[in-house]
Amino acid sequence: MIEHDILGDLRGFHAELVRVRTTALQNLSLGTQIRDRIVERLVHYLRENVSADEAEKAFAIGGAVDLFGSDEIDAIDEQIAYLEALIADLSAGHPPSPTRTPVPMQREIARLQLHSRVIEVASQLFSDGHYRQAVLDTYIALVEQVKLKSGLPLDNTPLMQQAFSPDKPRLQVSADKDEQLGFMWLFSGAVMAIRNPKAHRLMQQQDPQRTLEWLCFASALFCVLDGCSPSATSA
Repeated sequence: MIEHDILGDLRGFHAELVRVRTTALQNLSLGTQIRDRIVERLVHYLRENVSADEAEKAFAIGGAVDLFGSDEIDAIDEQIAYLEALIADLSAGHPPSPTRTPVPMQREIARLQLHSRVIEVASQLFSDGHYRQAVLDTYIALVEQVKLKSGLPLDNTPLMQQAFSPDKPRLQVSADKDEQLGFMWLFSGAVMAIRNPKAHRLMQQQDPQRTLEWLCFASALFCVLDGCSPSATSA
């Protein structure tokens, strides 16, 4: 059975968020600042007193405003609803429900306006909390798209370095050789530092914010790839 002081503390967080919603309706900037501080305390409290999973759920909602640009009042309402569901579970002596999703993450990913291929590959995985797989599958898809567009029978780093070579590129990002070289290293680095380690080692990826940052980087690379033209020098 959950300790009564923990339930009391969670009700206290709930009351704070209800008050800050009123503040936000009158002064959105001030309300959002206060809400961010409340959520930061809530995430730390849940991690110390309830579970890391609940802290991660609270963080996912708490990060929604900054990460996704979602409506601040809606985000406060989602945080309030999350706490009400958690308090109800714990008051009844039930473990927190694993099916209680704190925020519709697929919708929030869509609000980021990521490249359509990233959304297609990673949205459901991210929503289900499979962060490592979401990143890995996205970067595998990036490699496959470069392979398809360049027509090269290569893979991973050799593919990127030949496709975007500043001397005889298959895919030209820029007529400026230094800029072309920079993009070659961006695509090569995506394979060497992000795709390969996650494919070859069992690595823990538990941070939704870091996952989103890697997905945003992949989205930028997909957009660059869309804008590439086959180079006449590769013919």
